[in-house]
Amino acid sequence: MTWWLWALIASGFYAIFLDFNRRWKMEPVLLNAWRALTMAVVLAPITLFMEWPTHPLFYGAAVFLGVALFIGINVQFWMAKKHNGRVAALTLPIEVVGMFALWLVIDDAQRQALFAQPMVLAAVVGIFVVMTAALLRFRSNDITRDLVPIILFLGAIFVVMNVLVKAGLATASEPFGAVAVITLVQSAVFAVLSFGWQLVKKQPMWEPKLVKAVPGLAGVHLAYSLCLNMGFFYTPNPGYIAVFILLAPVWLLFYHKLAGIPDSASPVAGTVLVVAAMVLLLVTS
Repeated sequence: MTWWLWALIASGFYAIFLDFNRRWKMEPVLLNAWRALTMAVVLAPITLFMEWPTHPLFYGAAVFLGVALFIGINVQFWMAKKHNGRVAALTLPIEVVGMFALWLVIDDAQRQALFAQPMVLAAVVGIFVVMTAALLRFRSNDITRDLVPIILFLGAIFVVMNVLVKAGLATASEPFGAVAVITLVQSAVFAVLSFGWQLVKKQPMWEPKLVKAVPGLAGVHLAYSLCLNMGFFYTPNPGYIAVFILLAPVWLLFYHKLAGIPDSASPVAGTVLVVAAMVLLLVTS
């Protein structure tokens, strides 16, 4: 499978993940603590039969991934609980531009290849601009003044996080083992931080709704993480992956329409997002 197919599948799982707490409305740290622990328990025995990377950058990226996700996911779930799942996706335009630009700074070969094809570079930048505008138009009333600093903060964290993940995965020779191990490490770090937070804040470590909520959430996020990281392994630039993840709000719109959930998002802007992703695939192939 090519990078774009992994990214496309990941965008579907990401849409489900973002909207999860709109339904359950649970305390996000506790919910995600058990989600991460479940993922780690599932992955641990599987990775015993896989090749573990040896480069220190890989494990530095994995630990940072766990810390950044602890901050980012819990804030996103708070936003989804207070507003809706699509609000939590408003960091994506920042991620697209930031990851693309930062990777060009880091990767000399990709920078030289793109600058050697100015028409392709111009097309990619144009697609980023169009998709960002479309997402903002998609549900412009989702953005309020109090959310802007939170969105900017999360966007910056996710840019650094995903570029580090791409760099860490680039040190591995075998994709499946590397992707499984990095997901295991970040899940373990996330779980430790989450349960530690609950202990320090003297918050409950369990509630009955977790029995029903955790298996579905852990399964969705595990699938999303594995597909996303496979995409990062194969893509020439992590910003391309973020373009496809931008489609998550469109999938949410389709789901809301099918489920009869009120949704004032613009279907025209959603169509623009889909077409722009297809054009990106064509110009980068």
